[in-house]
Amino acid sequence: MATDGISPDTGEPISGETAKRWIDNYKNANPEPDTKIACFYGVNRINEILAQPDCIGIRSYYAIDDSGVKQLVLVGVNPEGNNIWDLTATLPNEGGLIMDRGGLCPPICPDN
Repeated sequence: MATDGISPDTGEPISGETAKRWIDNYKNANPEPDTKIACFYGVNRINEILAQPDCIGIRSYYAIDDSGVKQLVLVGVNPEGNNIWDLTATLPNEGGLIMDRGGLCPPICPDN
């Protein structure tokens, strides 16, 4: 796997102005009132993922659950750029911690 862009320092800060513009671009491209625009995960859950052996970061996947609801799935990533998961596992936490069921917006949206 190519590991370009995979390191503990991957990512870059952007300004609030840029964030607002990009989020507004998404909202304007998806004007339906129930369109999911954000997902919240608590610090304890994020830290659980990061605490896995060899985990250097988190990858997020856009997904659709069995009920047709958009979800954001989080999984740890190792230094080689591979996901820390076992896709044959039938139980949570088996072969890696995969996180789902974040607080979707809407309905759980901030005031700002």
